[in-house]
Amino acid sequence: RGGGPAPRLTRRAGLYSPGSGQLRGGERLIDAASLSDYRRQTGLVTQDVALFSGDIAENIRYSRPDSSDTEVEIAARRAGLFETVQHLPLGFRTPVNNGGTDLSAGQRQLIALARAQLAQAHILLLDEATARIDRSAEERLITSLTGVTHTEKRIALIVAHRLTTARRCDVIVVIDKGCIAEYGSHEQLIAAHGLYARLWRDSVGQTRDTQGEVTG
Repeated sequence: RGGGPAPRLTRRAGLYSPGSGQLRGGERLIDAASLSDYRRQTGLVTQDVALFSGDIAENIRYSRPDSSDTEVEIAARRAGLFETVQHLPLGFRTPVNNGGTDLSAGQRQLIALARAQLAQAHILLLDEATARIDRSAEERLITSLTGVTHTEKRIALIVAHRLTTARRCDVIVVIDKGCIAEYGSHEQLIAAHGLYARLWRDSVGQTRDTQGEVTG
């Protein structure tokens, strides 16, 4: 199917089989017999968040129904949701309607991210999952993800158009017209003076125009 980042990510999640080639997790070939086990170890968060009637805690706990209140709180902290919940009168017991339409897009996104954190998936896939949250919340989330992936030996694959998000990743893969154009760390790609470096310079220029200084 599509060759862009999002279709690649859904194939990586095991949602459908590639038309050609193989799906591998590290050195392991993922076939029909091992697909269900692989899916249990993989968490996918997209821009389209599925929430149901209940409260915030129940929506987070959907990924692990037997989790404790403490585990739910830890997941919320890691996702950058806890600060938001603290300011709600009912906290984690705040009601959520079907689809979460009574919440902001950013709040729905953070609940989905907390749900993924609670699942403790070995591989976490984020498809523009930070696009609807503000920069400070995104910064807290990426800092948390960096800590979790490095200390708990997990993997996070992130599709992002915000280069401030990409900059924090260990390895950046630049996809242009459905193909991998270049890859490496932020520093390596800047030094290569290729597509990423041009996009970064444009991004820095826009930030300078809107804020009067370079951030990121």
